[in-house]
Amino acid sequence: MPIQKKLVVLTADADVTIEGLKIPSGSYTATERNAYTSRRGKKSFLPPTYELHLTARDLRTVRGSIEQTLGASLDATRQVQGGCFIVASRNL
Repeated sequence: MPIQKKLVVLTADADVTIEGLKIPSGSYTATERNAYTSRRGKKSFLPPTYELHLTARDLRTVRGSIEQTLGASLDATRQVQGGCFIVASRNL
């Protein structure tokens, strides 16, 4: 199953809770993964998944985080699908 990846920006207007961590409103970098299956020459795309990347600086503002952590990657797919984050393409 081939996967296409791209960097995107996730923006939250309000605090978002992911895996017990309360992420404050703001913009964060994430990886969007689009997987597809190919059957008889036709591509069928699966729903995209999103992995939120937090730096040590981001984690200082996160309530419930472990101190002295250099960074974290969290699965934000449900929060994106639920409308907690707005997805924007990242201009590199």
